[in-house]
Amino acid sequence: ALVARGAGAKSWLHLQDFEVDAAFNLGLFSNRLLHKLMLAIERRILCSFDRVSTISPQMLRRLQQKGVDNQHLFELRNWVDINQIVPGDRTTNFRRILALGDSDLIALYSGAMSHKQGLDLIIEAAKELEQSHSHIHFILCGEGPQKSKLKEMAASLRNVHFIGLQSDARFGQLLSTADFHLLPQREEAADLVLPSKLGSMFA
Repeated sequence: ALVARGAGAKSWLHLQDFEVDAAFNLGLFSNRLLHKLMLAIERRILCSFDRVSTISPQMLRRLQQKGVDNQHLFELRNWVDINQIVPGDRTTNFRRILALGDSDLIALYSGAMSHKQGLDLIIEAAKELEQSHSHIHFILCGEGPQKSKLKEMAASLRNVHFIGLQSDARFGQLLSTADFHLLPQREEAADLVLPSKLGSMFA
């Protein structure tokens, strides 16, 4: 914003997540004085831009609550390339690599593995279903600070599979592999984030 002002240009800030709110709502930080200070700094930053955009109506309302003038707000939704991500055959190389057959049902989570997703819920579901529904398998694809913890939780489970981030060329095939998709999100993060993976699921 300062550089733009100095150059006589307009400045634009785009928000995908409200990281400060999420950090405190999810209990990652709890100091009230720190919270108040960070919100004040955040508001100063937000209001210094000529235009502030975000990805959903709920998140626009939160920007208004934070003091951003409604005239400066713009809704800019996430998108997906529907020429690249298209419906496909569920019998993919991913099933072969993971030694899963056509009769196995696959639940897929693909995305960041951080605190706000509440991915431990998927591991708990896998534990409940391992014996009674052994044909249901859970694939968790991605990276993040919670991945090592999730791997520890699932160490003894044969129905949970972890894979790394996939290239754009393989991502559509990964999505087609799934019989159903998982989109967990902790209640405390409501209206603070809108998972961009939702568009890929619909595609």
